[in-house]
Amino acid sequence: MSVGKTIRFFREQLDFMQKELVNKHVEASSISRIEKGTQGIKIDALFEILNTMSLTREEFFAKCLTDQTQDEWKKLFYKCAENPNNELARKELVSYYETIRNQEKSLKELVNYFSVKIYFSKLWKEIDPVTEQELDEAFNYLKAKTYYQQYDYTLISNIILLMKDNQQEYLLSRTVPIQDESSRTNEVKKIVCQVLINLITSRIYRKDFVGAKRYLQKTETLDISKTDYRLALNIEYLKNLLGYLITGEAFYMKNIQTYIILLEFVGDNQTLEAIKEEVKILTYTNKNIVKMDENDFPIGILKG
Repeated sequence: MSVGKTIRFFREQLDFMQKELVNKHVEASSISRIEKGTQGIKIDALFEILNTMSLTREEFFAKCLTDQTQDEWKKLFYKCAENPNNELARKELVSYYETIRNQEKSLKELVNYFSVKIYFSKLWKEIDPVTEQELDEAFNYLKAKTYYQQYDYTLISNIILLMKDNQQEYLLSRTVPIQDESSRTNEVKKIVCQVLINLITSRIYRKDFVGAKRYLQKTETLDISKTDYRLALNIEYLKNLLGYLITGEAFYMKNIQTYIILLEFVGDNQTLEAIKEEVKILTYTNKNIVKMDENDFPIGILKG
């Protein structure tokens, strides 16, 4: 829905007349043209209109889908993630991957490209694994950038699992604390927390338990890690997983099983299966049966 149509939707639903939205930035006749889409609107004028109708910006822009293509892509991605054997969805996502693979990519397309490769290269023969050259190119791009936007943080969240130790350290230093934090959305703050979660997971797989513990302590500097229950539970799970791997005490495994029960209770089957697989890989005692590869993460862990 366009900005103008969204203004009209809320104005009619909230029983406002066009003339009631007039402010120092916009006239009554302009309101009509804006709603019809024949005239643009400046951001100051839009915010005045939202204030008049007591609408939050989040509420308005949630209705005003400004990136429908990406929303549709996300739906397709998660449909494939939940059921990789859905042939129609698989063909559509593979077609998208083939289209952008060899072309110059926008930042959004680069994020999507890595998401597909990281998640589906182990499942579908059409998708190649991420190469070291691709990781280095992404790292150099991020290193050269002075201000990170949401898609930059998403890119870091996706690829930090696979980065070299020194690259991980650098990207974390650019990510936490969050640059310009007061003006960031909750979505950005969640993604930054997911960066830390993925980094901790990576260090656990690399058996760098000291590093994993240090990064767990860093999560305490992010307020979102306490207020978002999904993130908070994930962090507690990692604390207990690390505690069990270091000490072998049953107390930690009991807490892990409680987390698994919670996932079953809320019906998050994708995360549930990924966690079960991860616990098996990392805590299985017979190393001849389960081979642990530092980069062989259960794909569900990558969802952020």
